[in-house]
Amino acid sequence: MFKTKCKKAVSKMILSFILITLTLLSGCQKNTTHSAIEFGTIDVSEIDKIELSGTTGGKDGNFSYTLSDQEKKEFVHLLNQVELGDEVDKNQALSSGAVTYYKLYFQGKDVVTLCPGHYFGVDEKYYEFVNFEELWDEFITFNSKQDTSQQDKWDCSVTCAETSETNNL
Repeated sequence: MFKTKCKKAVSKMILSFILITLTLLSGCQKNTTHSAIEFGTIDVSEIDKIELSGTTGGKDGNFSYTLSDQEKKEFVHLLNQVELGDEVDKNQALSSGAVTYYKLYFQGKDVVTLCPGHYFGVDEKYYEFVNFEELWDEFITFNSKQDTSQQDKWDCSVTCAETSETNNL
């Protein structure tokens, strides 16, 4: 009878030890992204504005554009889908040619600079962009936005010096 009680006690201790170990290990999952921002939790109401800037590569090719309210909603929805992996060396990330930056101005006065590309920059750190293939076309749409309000206006500074023949008759 003593052996049976002893075996049950030892079995309960071993089982308890296994359960405690599994519980502790499950709480220690690797968090590969140590970025300053959790993309899945961003709400558009937290952001005052989003500025897009970059360069087209040519002379005077620098541009800056503030996303409209609708574009801001769409961009935040896109960011909510971004999955980042391990941090990568900044030099490796910068050699991939990313030249478009987004500055997110949060209501709490925080400003976060993002640089999406094959590697995804968050402020001064770069990460593997896990779902790059899935989302990149949508980022290209935003990357190509520029302020076209000045391009659509007529240049009225030219005056016409000629008159038509019908006016001279």
